[in-house]
Formats: sequence, structure tokens, C-alpha cells
Amino acid sequence: LGDVYKRQGVYSVNRGYCIFRQIDILSETSDHNYYIINTGTYYGLSAYDRIILNAGLVTENQIIY
Repeated sequence: LGDVYKRQGVYSVNRGYCIFRQIDILSETSDHNYYIINTGTYYGLSAYDRIILNAGLVTENQIIY
């Protein structure tokens, strides 16, 4: 096995299964409820993507009904 890197991101569920999407946070509110992210992130989020609010409940490639 190789090195392990931590990345900031969210799980997206646009097509019925979970995909990890990397994000680059530009700014956030003091209570950490809202974030402004960079739109040019490779393999990142797009407008209207559906994201999972509690990532502890899902895993990568999990099918969502």
C-alpha cells in the first residue's frame, strides 16, 4: 500500500449511488453551516448536485434507494 492523503469533500448522490467529490473551501460562516467552495476543482461539485449531509451513514459506491 502507498501513502494515505486526507482530502476535504462531500458525498454526491446524483445517479443513485454515492461518489466522493473533492472540494476546495474558500470561505465559511462562523457556525460552519455554510461554505463557499471553488468551482474549478477537478472532479468537484456542480450546480444542483445532491449531497449527503451525514457522511457517516454512507460509503463510496453505496446504492441509495
